[in-house]
Amino acid sequence: MLARTRTTLASTLLLAAACGDSSSASGSASASESGTGTSNATTSSDSDDTPTGDIPTTSASASASAGSSSGGTPVCEPGQTVACDCPEGQVGTQTCSDGGDELGPCVCPESVCGDGEVNGAEACDDGTNDGAYGGCLPDCSALGPHCGDAEVNGPEACDDGNAVDGDGCNVDCVQSGSELWTEYYPGDDAGNARARGAAVDADGNVIIVGEEFVVGENANAWARKYSPDGDILWSFSWNGDSNGDDILHAVAVAPDGDLVMVGETYVAGDGADMLFLKLGPDSKPVWQMTYSSDSGLGDRAFGVAVDPQGNIAVTGEEYKLIGLHNVWTRLMDPDGLEIWTDTYDANAGNDAGNAVAFTEGGDLIVAGNIYVPIGLADLWLRKYSAAGKELWTRTADHMKGNDLWHAVAVDNDGNIGLVGEVYEVAGLAAILSAKYNASGFEVWAKIQDSDGGDNDIGHGVAFDASGNLIAVGEEYTANDFARTWVRKHSPAGDELWTQIHDGVDAGNDIARAVAIDASGHIYAAGEEYRVGQFADVWLTKYAP
Repeated sequence: MLARTRTTLASTLLLAAACGDSSSASGSASASESGTGTSNATTSSDSDDTPTGDIPTTSASASASAGSSSGGTPVCEPGQTVACDCPEGQVGTQTCSDGGDELGPCVCPESVCGDGEVNGAEACDDGTNDGAYGGCLPDCSALGPHCGDAEVNGPEACDDGNAVDGDGCNVDCVQSGSELWTEYYPGDDAGNARARGAAVDADGNVIIVGEEFVVGENANAWARKYSPDGDILWSFSWNGDSNGDDILHAVAVAPDGDLVMVGETYVAGDGADMLFLKLGPDSKPVWQMTYSSDSGLGDRAFGVAVDPQGNIAVTGEEYKLIGLHNVWTRLMDPDGLEIWTDTYDANAGNDAGNAVAFTEGGDLIVAGNIYVPIGLADLWLRKYSAAGKELWTRTADHMKGNDLWHAVAVDNDGNIGLVGEVYEVAGLAAILSAKYNASGFEVWAKIQDSDGGDNDIGHGVAFDASGNLIAVGEEYTANDFARTWVRKHSPAGDELWTQIHDGVDAGNDIARAVAIDASGHIYAAGEEYRVGQFADVWLTKYAP
């Protein structure tokens, strides 16, 4: 316990001040090399009142100046101890000299290994210090085995000792691209249930959309929200008036957390109409609308994006005649009201906008395919201004076959990520993943043609915060139909890892959409074939 000066000392100091000593009776003590001193001895200036009780302590700033009195006036009571600050954050003590003219050095307490506090030269101190995984060595000199020490210990799957994700071993000692959890949904009735679109909200929850089969209603539009741990937060199902196929193809998250979903709904006598839904974060409907072209008989919305102001971009296909379609793109305000619409007919064939994304400046990037005589379908990419003006268009043909972009994303630098399929003479279709610059010119492109030698198709693409590109789709195997395919590319296009999922039953397993959370975790969604069930919704979370 620190000693406190009493009235006698205070009275003495007051008498000294009254005798004409020009120095301040409160004084201050100097800091020693081991700490910063703080003196608790103070006196007031001339006063008619006689001080009583304990003398107030000085502030740290006052005690940091000269530690001896001027003219021999005592600054503290001999033997008195006061608190001082130590370099490691502990509280030390200083003792007043025998003459009362200065405070001694700050004496700091020795660190005690095992007290649960890191002091002095200790590297760690967890209070147990048994050297267990993630703990501290018995002498507090270093951590025990832990993630980041470049040795595989405890529950670690790997440990490369660096702080880089996606290089084979992540910073949390989990293998890059490893499966963290998988969820399935078979639908209410035996029939196709599949996810076609995915998005992640600001809380890290993942929303997937698609369809589920219901007896007597065919396909119902379907959506579900999962927590980051895979818990179901809510489910949503919608059946149109005509009990036909109602399908959601894509979803995007608005700035306020609302969810914008687009797809198609069957209307008796009119075929498919475009379907637009906006739900609140709790799945409660905000608004719903449909769009049918003048020709009718088959209008579908395939892609959606939302900008920071809440404006909504949608692209798809609009029926024109004899089963053929035009690219259709619309910008809407947050209430779903049209701002502008553009339709594009390339060569009187089948054209479609399959995906859309916003740039940071509010321009729109639309990706899809257009008909070209003899070539069947060419890759098609267009950039619109926020006002709907065409800024540029890029088309490409691979081998005079069907070439289609199925998905698009834009990274923080304005680069454009794309995935789709291109015709290969030997393999029918191969996955094409590519990165273009903001002007629409290719930076790199990668083709994946599996050993199965049949239809390999890329369906979804996304960028993470570091500019890595993740593409998902299906890879064909001769004996087992299709398997889900997930690949992570570096910003330069190098393959970082690939994950293949082959379901328990022999059938088509397809990854149709991908979304990435703020920490780089990857959600791939689609379908897995099940005997007697056709397709189940499939959702897997992967490590970065």
